[in-house]
Amino acid sequence: MSTSNLPSLWQAARIEMPDGSRSWTVLDDSGDVIASLRNWIVHLEQSRASPNTIRAYLRHIVEFANFLNANSANLREVTVALYDGFLAWRLAR
Repeated sequence: MSTSNLPSLWQAARIEMPDGSRSWTVLDDSGDVIASLRNWIVHLEQSRASPNTIRAYLRHIVEFANFLNANSANLREVTVALYDGFLAWRLAR
């Protein structure tokens, strides 16, 4: 499994709202918002999840998606071993 030089294909992006509040979203490698993740973030915000929790969830998702890409896998190919490799990589950093 590749663990070095992880490409940043997906990115977490902070959104500044007109009223001064902040939110987050996830951008794909084309810079487009990933709608399903944006909807999930809105749900978390409406459920009053902590902004720090939301940001932590997003970082984890983005890192995992980029880890999968670096290992020529996608979400449909995730195995326990692959996820364990990701967690070991995160802990080693």
